[in-house]
Amino acid sequence: MGRVLSYRDVTERVMAQKAIQESESRFRQIFEQSADAIFLFNLTCTLVLDLNQVALKMFNYEKSELIGHPPDFLFSPEECRIIHNQTSETSNETGYWVDILHAHGKDGAEMYVSVRCRRIDLADQQVLLCTIRDISSRVRAEEENRAIEAKLIQANKMTSLGVLVAGIAHEINNPNNYILVSSELLSKSWKDACPILVEYQQHRGDFEIGGVSFDVMRHEIPNLLESITDGSRRIRDIVNGLKNFAREGKKGMRDDLNVNEVIQQATTIISHQIRRNTHRFQVDIEPALPTVQGNSQQIEQVLINLILNALQSLPDPERQVRVASRYDALTSMVCIEVSDQGIGIPDNISGRVLEPFFTTRLDKGGTGLGLSISNSIINDHDGTLTFSSSPSGTTFVIRIPANRTHKINEVQKHV
Repeated sequence: MGRVLSYRDVTERVMAQKAIQESESRFRQIFEQSADAIFLFNLTCTLVLDLNQVALKMFNYEKSELIGHPPDFLFSPEECRIIHNQTSETSNETGYWVDILHAHGKDGAEMYVSVRCRRIDLADQQVLLCTIRDISSRVRAEEENRAIEAKLIQANKMTSLGVLVAGIAHEINNPNNYILVSSELLSKSWKDACPILVEYQQHRGDFEIGGVSFDVMRHEIPNLLESITDGSRRIRDIVNGLKNFAREGKKGMRDDLNVNEVIQQATTIISHQIRRNTHRFQVDIEPALPTVQGNSQQIEQVLINLILNALQSLPDPERQVRVASRYDALTSMVCIEVSDQGIGIPDNISGRVLEPFFTTRLDKGGTGLGLSISNSIINDHDGTLTFSSSPSGTTFVIRIPANRTHKINEVQKHV
């Protein structure tokens, strides 16, 4: 009887071992033949235990470079903690999807991945089985769609703004024209009346005008009238600048543009913000610049955005913002530089500042669209938007091709 039981025990153990081996074989087969990258981590997600061939190909590593090492050269420590924390709070049956994580291949290339992790029992221990899918194409397509949608929203806003500004401009221009014409007429009248009043003063002595001595007012009235005239002209220029900025641009961008005039218009529109943020605003324009072909409203929009960003970066009003234009004969490019003495752009985000929706001012209403749209506009003009930055300030440079006629003239000068 004892031999029979012993034989049965041995038989059951053999069958159990065979079942385990078959199960492990099936697991290994599924593991290696899966279309997704699969990793086995320890429960704290601090050690790579195994991975399949798809994972090796995705991240461009050799097995020996990963097994037994922490996964922090694939994922950041923070993302490893996310995987561990979420998985520890989830049942074995359901697992957990982390929809989008940043991952890095051996060559440093960044990719977006989705990760599903669950705890499993393997060889008498619990491990994390993580299925990883490269969703970079999907994420980038979504970003492109959002950028296109943002452009459409911006275009609709500009159309609405154009209608609004046209109505406001009409209401402002009418009374402002009365002020301008009247102040100019009063200035001419004062020039005629002043000698008569001076002669009267010489014979009758000093007298008051508006409660103030004529001897004082004869010098103040011209200044007051000049201030009224200058202020009225300034209102006119700002309103005209807003009308030009907000009106729908011509398709094809075939206008010959004087970049210096665009700079003047842009700085006029935001003159209040300039005065409020810095006492040291400087404009250096190179005279007789060649023209460029483009849309003046769009270039103006880019300039306004760059100048406002520069102003917002200043820690105090004593720091400078400078706008300059120049012609680069070597590349036949017209260049506009916007530089500031602000806090600079940190190295860890400098590579992302031109990306759609990236902003460091989200809490202050920033959308992350300004620089992205600006970059797109300059690209549409066959130009480039580049920048350099340090802790002492940032410089953005717009480069747009000069008109062909100027290039031909430059060549003929050297023949």
